[in-house]
Amino acid sequence: MKKKILMICLLLLNCVAMTFPWFKTVDGNQNIYGFILLQNPIALTCLLLCFIGIWVKYRYSHILETIGWLGIIIMQIYEFLTWHIRTGGGSINLQLSCHLAYSYFYLAVMISIISYIIYKITFYKISKDQYNHMLYV
Repeated sequence: MKKKILMICLLLLNCVAMTFPWFKTVDGNQNIYGFILLQNPIALTCLLLCFIGIWVKYRYSHILETIGWLGIIIMQIYEFLTWHIRTGGGSINLQLSCHLAYSYFYLAVMISIISYIIYKITFYKISKDQYNHMLYV
């Protein structure tokens, strides 16, 4: 139960990071918030997979959760590289993306990566404990 609470808190922290401005437009007059990530159906699906993987006790729920966490990270990077194409046209431009990104975006990506690492550490500990328990029973 402690793992579920920890992972839900990390998932909520990821969602809170979406409430901050991630990008600014070229002219600097408008902020683009992290909610832009939820406009992508793949990112929304990954968020739901994380939630389902955390709460549903299922044989393969760890796979759902892994796909969810990795999908969120990948979709954040995808949005970083492509969001300005929808607002201003053009093509993928790493320099422009870096120039127009706020530090909140980088914070959100780091929160996602740290969340995934914490998930893997806790899952590894639980798997190891269950395996050791089966050996000594």
